[in-house]
Amino acid sequence: LRHLCRGAMAATALRKDETKEFFDSPAELAAKLDTLAGWIRDSKHCVAFTGAGISTSTGIPDFRSGLDTKLAVGAGAWTLRAAGKPRAARSTTTSTLQAVPSRTHMLLVRMQQVGLLKHLTSQNTDGLHLRSGFAPEALAELHGNSNLEVCKGPGGCGRKYLRDYRTRRAGARVHDHRTGRACSCGKALYDSIINFGEDLPEAEISAAFANHERADVCLAMGSSLRVTPAADAPEACASAGGKLVIVNIQKTPLDRSAALVIHAMCDTVAAGLAERLGLIVPPFRLRRRVRVCFKPDGARQVAELSGLGLDDTPFALVTRLWARTTAGNARAVVIDDRHIMPVTAGGSKAKAGGALPYETWRVNIPDEAVASAAVAAAGGGARPPTAASSGAGSDAAGAKPALLELVCSFSGNYREPLARISVPVVPGTSRTVDLTLTPGEAQWDGGDGAVDPRFRGWGSAPASGGARPAVSGPTRASPASRTRARAAGARLAKSAASGAGSTARPAPP
Repeated sequence: LRHLCRGAMAATALRKDETKEFFDSPAELAAKLDTLAGWIRDSKHCVAFTGAGISTSTGIPDFRSGLDTKLAVGAGAWTLRAAGKPRAARSTTTSTLQAVPSRTHMLLVRMQQVGLLKHLTSQNTDGLHLRSGFAPEALAELHGNSNLEVCKGPGGCGRKYLRDYRTRRAGARVHDHRTGRACSCGKALYDSIINFGEDLPEAEISAAFANHERADVCLAMGSSLRVTPAADAPEACASAGGKLVIVNIQKTPLDRSAALVIHAMCDTVAAGLAERLGLIVPPFRLRRRVRVCFKPDGARQVAELSGLGLDDTPFALVTRLWARTTAGNARAVVIDDRHIMPVTAGGSKAKAGGALPYETWRVNIPDEAVASAAVAAAGGGARPPTAASSGAGSDAAGAKPALLELVCSFSGNYREPLARISVPVVPGTSRTVDLTLTPGEAQWDGGDGAVDPRFRGWGSAPASGGARPAVSGPTRASPASRTRARAAGARLAKSAASGAGSTARPAPP
């Protein structure tokens, strides 16, 4: 079945005369861009339609470029398959997980942010539109997203999950989309990829056609416009009286319906269009959103760190987590790895140590940190500590709020550094942290400082020897010291509750 499906894909390769590439002269291109910019400025409902051609500059090959293409990535996948040839050694390609969104991706983000673009329909499965920061509610990915899986089987709840890896199960039959993972409702998860002969997702195709039929301008970029029903959406715009603008270096079947055809590289058009629209297109920055939530788990207080997409879709991001707490004025306590664990669907604990990230990690909070939080809530942190109240058994009035310090490791698709996050330990609260990074930088914006890249845990030697890590700290507390700290924390909580009329309860045993 897999070979039959691949054969069907190869059958969509273009004839040699159809793969001929065309390029407008500089004067022609400038005149066309002037016209296009005017149409976009005057539009009431401008939409975009994208194909594989907008991602070739990122290193991802397309499907139908010819054997003699001028693209650095080389010929299209189906072209090579039909010709029985391997990809040329001189081709410059990259993984979809490591590709950096192009200038075209980022222009579309900016156009949507300023209100010039109302909707984007894409045939691409590389996930770069979401990664670029495009608003999920204005995006329809007709052929799926290789980083997205959905609870869409019998009785499924429809919940979506983003992953920092490809969700397609290796070795699966073509039409078997089960990923082997489960939703929080207990049902099976399925990858979102649409193969040849499969129905397009109803919500996405409905949104695409609804927006294209009301559009006064449709900007179709990097698509051969040959795969239906997706390609029917731009045609619907033209049929309804809208202006269809096609940007492609090959001719397409819809050229005859277009108000304007531009033969140029997508990024060249994006640069010229941004200039004419007066838009400053920001460079790509990697976004990582995490939420730390404190909640009870029986008699114990736990912190759950969860990865999130831009619309709060669960996002598997963190591959490894380290944690420590500062309880009151006491020295920091490193939390043992046995109390830091990834969580699978339904809240069950998983075994850490795998290469893939999890969307949720759970940390058991030490009792003394919870007790310190109760003291702070009772007003104990209002005054600075005095000499008489600087020890573990200090007066409640001098106690400092407890902090949970987390160091997160990510998949490393962009060689991203470790991230450090510090969160006050306040039961029943949560904090969302937005981290951003320009690939190649050594520190996240939005975090709490840099982490030495050799960091392997507080108190441990760097991975390659040498000086101690930048995020250094005391070694793990001994059992005896933990017992003393727990008792001191309980005394603090009791003192705060009785002295301030607080209802704070002692730390759980």
